[in-house]
Amino acid sequence: MIGHYAIPAPAKARSSSGGGFAVSAEEANRSEAIANVRAAVPALEAWNADHGTYRGATLEKLRSQYDYGLHDVTFAFTTRDNYCYESRVGDAVASKHGPGGAVLPQACG
Repeated sequence: MIGHYAIPAPAKARSSSGGGFAVSAEEANRSEAIANVRAAVPALEAWNADHGTYRGATLEKLRSQYDYGLHDVTFAFTTRDNYCYESRVGDAVASKHGPGGAVLPQACG
């Protein structure tokens, strides 16, 4: 037919518990720590591109020069071509070691 469109109605999510879903504080803290670590990657790589090294990168410098929204990240070390930094939220910790490293639920070192 011309001039008629089939527009589906929005899907309605249903839960057997009758509401959303609950997340434990521990899981929320772990997710936030991982998110904090992932959020710092672009700023740290921009620092490396601009300075030719990871050395000298700090949370304060990354915030002032690249992304003011970064928070709760601590650098264990930075060298010319390597680094390790972490985020701690409550009892949860996440870290990233080196430019090719994965974000892991553990501390640096």
